Amino acid sequence: MYFDTYTMTRVTTAVWYNEVMKIVLHKEDCIGCGSCASVAPDIFEIRDGKVVLKKEPNLNDPKILEQVKLAASLCPTSVIEVVK
Repeated sequence: MYFDTYTMTRVTTAVWYNEVMKIVLHKEDCIGCGSCASVAPDIFEIRDGKVVLKKEPNLNDPKILEQVKLAASLCPTSVIEVVK
């Protein structure tokens, strides 16, 4: 985790991106409910009570991007952030 001096916010180092989109996981807020892993089991899993990526997702694939966005929308604590 580090502090972004431009936006003055605390962020994690878990960032995956392509040319257009990126995924930020705010793991410190994760409650381990597993909603992300249930809708996108090939992308997310719960490990030690926190969300992790199983593999680096190909965000250029529309199906994968849609799964990531669905997981982000279902997260009760907004841990998964998809940013343009």
